Amino acid sequence: MSVPTPFKTTPMIACGYEHTVLLRDDGTCIATGNNEDGRCNVSEWKDIVNVVCSVHLTVGLDTYGKVHVAGITPNFFHEVEDLGRVKKVICGDHHMVALSEDGVVETCGFGRYGECNASGLKNVKDICCSENHTVVLFEDGTVFACGRNLDGECKVKRWKNVRSISCENGYTVGVTDKGTVLYAGSNKYKLSKIEKQKDVRTVVCAPSYCYALDAHGKATLYGNSGTQCLDTYATFKSIKTYGLLTVGQNPDGTLSVADYSGVISRTFASRKYIDYDVSFEFATAIAEDGTVYAAGENTHGQCDVGGWNAFVWKDKAREIIDNAEQVCEPMVASGDYHIAVLRRDGSVGSYGDDDYGLSKARGWSDIVSLAAGTSFTVGLRRDGTCVACGDNPFGQCDVDSWSDISAIACGEYYT
Repeated sequence: MSVPTPFKTTPMIACGYEHTVLLRDDGTCIATGNNEDGRCNVSEWKDIVNVVCSVHLTVGLDTYGKVHVAGITPNFFHEVEDLGRVKKVICGDHHMVALSEDGVVETCGFGRYGECNASGLKNVKDICCSENHTVVLFEDGTVFACGRNLDGECKVKRWKNVRSISCENGYTVGVTDKGTVLYAGSNKYKLSKIEKQKDVRTVVCAPSYCYALDAHGKATLYGNSGTQCLDTYATFKSIKTYGLLTVGQNPDGTLSVADYSGVISRTFASRKYIDYDVSFEFATAIAEDGTVYAAGENTHGQCDVGGWNAFVWKDKAREIIDNAEQVCEPMVASGDYHIAVLRRDGSVGSYGDDDYGLSKARGWSDIVSLAAGTSFTVGLRRDGTCVACGDNPFGQCDVDSWSDISAIACGEYYT
């Protein structure tokens, strides 16, 4: 017997200023930390493939391109939930930016500096934002920026041949196709020195400093105490930084932690990690076995991740299979996200997604055979008539008039 398993995604961890969100491999989320504005209310989300956090906000993107929002003034930010298929969403403190699959930008939020003036831009490759400005990278390598511009952080009109962008409060950075760096904004911390860096793969930004990660994995710190390598002999797969902490993932999957001055203070060499994130005074990570770890400031319980595990998909799959084995005589039919089980007495059990009324099959009786398509179920009665429920955009459920049927079968959208 073949029984489909629940939705599966790649686990990830995300940190807000005072909260932590875990995306588990079954597409569900759990959160801990400061929840005074509802930013941790994510327990009912499903089929999520990506999560991002800001100070007061948690945003989830599901496999259908729909945006889910939890946190500050949710009714205001829920405007973005009405967008079409979204492939990326980011948020500042008081605004949100979404990029659709067809390369169109939409924004919502307070936008008092004009940071929401990117709405409607087309042919967009990537987006990034700080608390109060938004940066857009077009497919042709040019860049647009809007929002707070007191330090010139939005003066990017002349940039060309840019392949990646990043930004923070007061400055914007672009990496060109040749690996050189473009800089716009405040030079209070002498960050513009990064323009001398060559062979750059990516730049990671923090409020008063940034790291350039070159093609060989060497990380160089700009700002704070000057210009220096994170570790003269170290190479990194990736780096994440914010506030007082910097975490780099080593080529073997272990993690190293650096302090504010860029000096590596500790390497966690006992285990490998599949994802990690950093906030102002705490950091979180998912180990290879799915165990979640957190360390640092815990005033609001943002590090209370004891007992968390990112891998729950296998357990849920086993539960569905076990339940089916108990009742599935004589057969089981399955769609993409649901299972229909024919019991010995001719009744039907329905498990999984119920977005299209698939649970109506639970009221059927005298059924002798089942079939299922993507999001619909068809039953054959003992008297040769048929019944169906679920999604019906192509008439795949219009079987009420059928008679003298001896067998049924379904494709994705037909019966």
